Amino acid sequence: MRDRIRSLRFKPALERTDGLQGYVSFEHGILAVDGVTVRLSALGEYMLSFPKRRDRDGVAHPYVRPLDPELRREITEYVIAELRRRGDIR
Repeated sequence: MRDRIRSLRFKPALERTDGLQGYVSFEHGILAVDGVTVRLSALGEYMLSFPKRRDRDGVAHPYVRPLDPELRREITEYVIAELRRRGDIR
């Protein structure tokens, strides 16, 4: 994953509510991915939430997302490990 994710940036949340820790952006292949949230779950696990909009019926429509659960896991593990290594999160 290291060779596919570049320019990882982290901005801490001003208020850490609902598990929100901050926001990340990064480059993956030919895309710049922005607006990904870093959250801490009730179980104490970090997770990434990819940006989406909701229509008037409440149905979510992602702007960008991993294509499958395995890729989501790889991206999440890499980003969280890198943020920990840099001291951005615990």
